Amino acid sequence: MLAVVAASYNGKAPDNALRFDDLLAAGLPEGSLSNVRFALLGAGNTQWVATYQAFPKRIEEGLLAAGATPIVERGIADAAGDFDGMASRWMNTLWATLAEEYAADTSEASGPRYQVQLLTESDVRPAIVSKQAYPLTVVANEELVADATGLWDFSIEPPRPSAKSITFELPDGVTYDTGNHLAVFAKNELALVERALRRLGVDYDQVLRLDMPAGGRKHLPVGTPVTAGILLTEFLELQDVATRSQIQTLAEHTQCPWTRPQLQSYTADTEEAEERYSKEILGKRISVLGLLERFPTVELPLAVFLEMMGPIRPRFYSISSAPSANPRRVRLTVGLLEGPALSGDGQYRGTCSSYIAALEPGDVVYGYVRVPSPTFAPPPR
Repeated sequence: MLAVVAASYNGKAPDNALRFDDLLAAGLPEGSLSNVRFALLGAGNTQWVATYQAFPKRIEEGLLAAGATPIVERGIADAAGDFDGMASRWMNTLWATLAEEYAADTSEASGPRYQVQLLTESDVRPAIVSKQAYPLTVVANEELVADATGLWDFSIEPPRPSAKSITFELPDGVTYDTGNHLAVFAKNELALVERALRRLGVDYDQVLRLDMPAGGRKHLPVGTPVTAGILLTEFLELQDVATRSQIQTLAEHTQCPWTRPQLQSYTADTEEAEERYSKEILGKRISVLGLLERFPTVELPLAVFLEMMGPIRPRFYSISSAPSANPRRVRLTVGLLEGPALSGDGQYRGTCSSYIAALEPGDVVYGYVRVPSPTFAPPPR
């Protein structure tokens, strides 16, 4: 059996599937996959009308031409819509089909994968960073829309959105080309981290160590003593929209007869629940933290919270400088994403843009230069 989850950019294959795309282009021998069954989920964005689902469609056509048999229909997940709902429905159909065919037990093992051991401050070790990343030193961070005259009257017109021009110095041996991207690993703001820890009942400076007895893929510093503050600051996405599976987990950790049905009303397999989730959670960008604050009777252990939350992702920015000026100095132009939260609860600040806005010369961040696929560059002279 072959399971494929694939996205595309401008109709091209992602970086880790370029060789696979070449095989498809060359044509798989007819009948070579006659004994293979496959399941395919295509991710995309309907805002890119001309190339939406282009690569997943090529995969399907290539596999079918080689004789492979689909287990379920090709799934479609639209990042401009209810991505979580579309992907979840496809996965549920796949698991149900396989479970029926193989008489498999689909019940999940009880208890969280992570175990938390509390330690002392003296056991703290440096945080783990991505293997792709290297240190980037801030050379300058300039405000582009500040009022140079000092005469701006904020009583007449609100302040203009902040935009930063920030310059990083690359490490020795690292250069870039015009049209490349710079990936930046951000950190969550202190106020956001403190909100989360306060709700979880954990001190910012509490030292802990994570263990995974059963093994498996990890995105947290397992086996490395670390403070709770560092863990939530550097490793977890805290502002992502809560998925249905996350909401269901919250419902499983409350004994309140009012709270549980309220949460389950977003996850039930009904049109009403789907509409309610789309309007009240997806439409208002409500996070797991937002739901924890809204439903105080949910008693969520730290270990379960860590398992629920996804890893903090690098943000990709188009480089706005030319290597001909200085091949080791990279300039980005970044607008601060800030405004009233769609949830109605206070202000929303973008994770990476607010991180970049606060950087000062001499600060060190982690990231890497990425060559986009397909490449975007000026024509040769």
